[in-house]
Amino acid sequence: MLSRRALGIFALTAVILAAISFAVVDVSIANANGCVVTSGPCVDTRMPLMATSFAILGTIALLLSVLPAIRWFAGAIHHPTHDEDFEAQALAAATSSEEAP
Repeated sequence: MLSRRALGIFALTAVILAAISFAVVDVSIANANGCVVTSGPCVDTRMPLMATSFAILGTIALLLSVLPAIRWFAGAIHHPTHDEDFEAQALAAATSSEEAP
């Protein structure tokens, strides 16, 4: 089983990949329809192959991020890091440093 950190990194990486893919889709459609350089109205007449490819890639990345994100979230709920653990360690460290000459 993967660690919580690995699951989180995988899920966030997949979401970032999906966001970049959908941005490429938007820009490539705008560029193919002449909406990037001109100040006039643009017409939606073409759907470039690159836009379709990156839309599929973004969808796959989002689907792949769902399961690790759920497992990461469930692991964080079942095994939370308690502040009491850190407080006890900090208190012990503070008292031992005060006792040292």
